[in-house]
Amino acid sequence: MADNNRVKISFERSKVNEFRSAKNINPIREIEKYAKGFGATLLKSESTMVLVRVSSDTTDSFITGLTGFVTNLFGVNTTEGLMFITTEEDEHEENESRTEAIAEQPRAERTPEEGAVASPAADHSKITIPDIIEEYDEGEGNDDINTILSDICSNPPIRYSPAMKDYLYELNSAIRGLMSMNAEEILWQQNLLIPINRGFGLTAFIRSICKIYMYYDLVEEQKKKGNDRDKENESEQKAIDYDAMFEEMVIHKVKGEEDDAWATACEKAESFSRANRTERRKIILCFDISEWVDELNVDLVRDSLRIIEKFATSYMCIFRTPYMEEQVLNRIQDQLGEVMAVRRVDVPPIPISNMVDYVKSRTVKYHFSTDNDVDSSIEQWIMRKKKNDYFYGYKALNNMVGEFLYDKALENDRKGNADSKIHTADFDNYLDERSTEDPYEILGNMIGLEQVKKKIREIVAQIRVSKELREKNGEANVPCIHMMFTGSPGTGKTTVARLVARIFKEEGILSKGLFYEIKGRDLCGRYIGDTAPKTAAYCRDAYGSVLFIDEAYSLYVEDSPKDYGHEAIATLLTEMENHRKDFCIIMAGYTDEMHNLIKSNPGFESRVPYEIEFPNYTKEELEDIFWSNMGEGEHDKAVEDAVRKFVSSIGEETLKSKTFSNGRLIRNLYERAWGKAAYRYYTGEDKEVVIRAEDIVTSTEENDFAKMVKGEKEGVGPIGFLS
Repeated sequence: MADNNRVKISFERSKVNEFRSAKNINPIREIEKYAKGFGATLLKSESTMVLVRVSSDTTDSFITGLTGFVTNLFGVNTTEGLMFITTEEDEHEENESRTEAIAEQPRAERTPEEGAVASPAADHSKITIPDIIEEYDEGEGNDDINTILSDICSNPPIRYSPAMKDYLYELNSAIRGLMSMNAEEILWQQNLLIPINRGFGLTAFIRSICKIYMYYDLVEEQKKKGNDRDKENESEQKAIDYDAMFEEMVIHKVKGEEDDAWATACEKAESFSRANRTERRKIILCFDISEWVDELNVDLVRDSLRIIEKFATSYMCIFRTPYMEEQVLNRIQDQLGEVMAVRRVDVPPIPISNMVDYVKSRTVKYHFSTDNDVDSSIEQWIMRKKKNDYFYGYKALNNMVGEFLYDKALENDRKGNADSKIHTADFDNYLDERSTEDPYEILGNMIGLEQVKKKIREIVAQIRVSKELREKNGEANVPCIHMMFTGSPGTGKTTVARLVARIFKEEGILSKGLFYEIKGRDLCGRYIGDTAPKTAAYCRDAYGSVLFIDEAYSLYVEDSPKDYGHEAIATLLTEMENHRKDFCIIMAGYTDEMHNLIKSNPGFESRVPYEIEFPNYTKEELEDIFWSNMGEGEHDKAVEDAVRKFVSSIGEETLKSKTFSNGRLIRNLYERAWGKAAYRYYTGEDKEVVIRAEDIVTSTEENDFAKMVKGEKEGVGPIGFLS
């Protein structure tokens, strides 16, 4: 009889995935630790199975202890239907020589029965992706390719990209097939074109490819470098340095330096080739060619690509561009394909819902939980950040989480508690002031704008009745709810648009009722073919809500058919039509310019049925706006005369000008005067913050304010005035 037994511990896959999702713990790793602690020998470990060798004398106690360990780990009373255990005598002595012979063979020479072989690529559709899983431990080297792929594809950003996941499983199958034919060198001829926006996972994707190549021993291992003080940390010393196996570089297009940019790229390709002549250490060289997508057919680029192709015989080249229109990407692929074999992996922008999920998962990593109603706040916060051209995908989201949790920790310390739950109120400092007041009441209290208020109520009634009649009569069509707000700056267009979002939500016209504000030119990309996907992404994020496009007229540049605004307009029209049931675009800007925009494309007239004109404020209304900003007891009586005198001094021509900034000017006046009063309080000159008449006079005499009065300079930010 053999002295040892083999014990196979198998788990129901769905139970494992549910546990990983809920607890952020990989139970298979915990079983491995238990086995090692017991003194068992780990023979094999997969995503739902562990095979160990245990002495015959201790097998029963091993199984008994394991059962108790698993029930405690999973928090269950029984392992029935969860864990399955089989034992058999271990005949490893008589099979030792055969095992050693197999182990010495390169993986490429093993037969499917002898080596670890992945399941077919189609199996990845069965993976249940948990909310967040830590990176798996690379030090032990016991994972099979199924576990590696499962872990890779369960973590952002691969988790959110079906295209990336599909390619990784496809690559795994291709490697197995080529190795079975001893044709691995074909792998180095399969270069990639990856259209993906900045910061959304290219580096992580490349690193994942390297992990797969490393699993199949297609490159020489490179261990991470440690210092003498870290020598005791064996797991760190064992970790494979995947980052040393690839390199990314941007081929910049600077006038007068184009030749140097491509010469550097060619030199880099040659250095990769040189590094791989003695031992294969480099896997991927990635070139960002975004700045050259319109000039890939020029001699400089074509000649450089031929040089790169000549050296790229022992590594893969990846070419990165922004995510662009299909026809543009087809052209880029064809032009690259004239020089080298290029496959394409399209990575569309991830939807806002995935970004929200990612932010929440990052907070969970730091042991925070979230209220059920925080999603809309996170979504609005992300959209505000996305308006910045420097929004860098997952890195930006990580920075946001860090900023938020830092502020949360400060707040906890000030209050003397340890609140580990994230609430909607925690986002008040990151979003515009939110009111729980009835939006109709807020609208009604706005100073002036009587015709605007009436029009909004009429539009709501018309949309509701139209939808009800269509539903009653069984008609499929629903009315377009897109609008155009016209008028001078500072007349309340943004404030009213924000209220429309809330009103439409309350009336059941929009499902989410959030408010997203962008400028017209925010929709335009940097390259031909870049604008349409960018515009569509903004619209997609705002489905169920209001997308407010300020200065929308900037999209139409007369006599300039090559301007990217035309692409944005065409995409907007498509989105307006295809998502008319639960999506509202409000375009705003100067009256004449907005009319020119509407006339620029016949599609606007049928898709934008409502126009609301916002008139300039009267002098009396401007005074009222000032006092609506002023709190009780914040001024002396002479201030009223000073304000009245200033408003009276504004000429009628200025008052009616389309560039006059209206209420925005008055708010700016109040903020300047209050700032002067606050300074006196800060320096001890006054015991209270009290605005004086001299503060009003001094503010109006400042040079930049005088320009603002004439319409030469405008203030910044949304505006709304209550009586």
